[in-house]
Amino acid sequence: MADQAMDQTTDEYSVYVPDKDDAEGFPIDIDDPVQVNLIEETGMESMRARLWYFEPGEKVSYHYHHEQEEIFYVVQGTGQVVVGEDQEEIEVPEGGFFRPETTTPRQLRNDSDEEVVWLIIGAPPEVEAKIWDTYDEAGQPADDGEFKDLDHFF
Repeated sequence: MADQAMDQTTDEYSVYVPDKDDAEGFPIDIDDPVQVNLIEETGMESMRARLWYFEPGEKVSYHYHHEQEEIFYVVQGTGQVVVGEDQEEIEVPEGGFFRPETTTPRQLRNDSDEEVVWLIIGAPPEVEAKIWDTYDEAGQPADDGEFKDLDHFF
């Protein structure tokens, strides 16, 4: 066995070791953290996976999907989530999973003093979502906002 995993791709499998230096911002300017696109790195076709790196104070948009089911896994740190129409705030410990219903609004946040890393996997691999358009100074969905199609933000 090899002492260290290395990236490799064959016709039958892919091995990819993420490097935070390869992470880039998501193309929506209301999303703060950087992510490694595992879809491209591993050649996924039937699902989407991304490794997200949240520095203290960073968040993603408050959003939901019509079709894509997602599961969230905390790789490092303690994740915070604003979830549901009533914007309940919950914590997910390192090693824990979070799975909202498809159409349940959610917003991942890092309100801690340490980096939080999430692995997010969704299927089918559709890029569709409804995203909240207005946030208050604390980064919470503002009362005067509304959900808009993803296309609105590009």
